[in-house]
Amino acid sequence: MEKVLNSNSLEEGTVKRSIILLYQQMIKKLPEYFSEQEISVIQHSSFSEIVFQLKEQNMLENFITSMEEKLHLHVLYATREEDGKVYKVVAYSTPVEDEMLVFYFSSTQYGLIDSMTVFIFESLETMYCHLLNERNRMTRLQKNILEQESYAKMLSHFN
Repeated sequence: MEKVLNSNSLEEGTVKRSIILLYQQMIKKLPEYFSEQEISVIQHSSFSEIVFQLKEQNMLENFITSMEEKLHLHVLYATREEDGKVYKVVAYSTPVEDEMLVFYFSSTQYGLIDSMTVFIFESLETMYCHLLNERNRMTRLQKNILEQESYAKMLSHFN
């Protein structure tokens, strides 16, 4: 069952620490993209979900590059569909305590985005299984793959 909460009302624990750490990093390292905002958390059975609004619309490619450089994200895959109108990117953090995060970026406006969704995991195994499922889904559904991380490289981030 899903449950929506304000991040301030969360009990102390991994999810709350993860949100606070990520939020502080984004405001400090990427102030051109993020401003202070209230964060709502959707709690699922195996992860929590948050959505961050960007200050303004940005080109997905530039935004992803900044996220990779400043937050050290790994791009699992990036795809383009419908003659370049629809873009999807899944990226993730190197999994360590309080930083087991999977990022979702999508655009239906030729690469313009104004928000991102982040899944927060409390278990390394759950995050790993989630990323494996994403890899499998991407290879079945997507036609135009722009970037794809190898299975070996993904696995190396979990050691």
